[in-house]
Amino acid sequence: MKQAPTQTNNTDCGMFVCKYMENIVRQNNSNWIERTDWQEKMPKYRAEFAYGLFCAAMK
Repeated sequence: MKQAPTQTNNTDCGMFVCKYMENIVRQNNSNWIERTDWQEKMPKYRAEFAYGLFCAAMK
């Protein structure tokens, strides 16, 4: 996947895996060109992931 988003640091690998899987599961045909800005949106993705875990734990 030449056009898949890639991380630019040593700390976001887990979140990138989660985002890859989320996109693959939710869409049959992932257009990776449209998802090249993951690194700059990573703080938002981390917050959403943490919130989802928190809400699931509270059920």
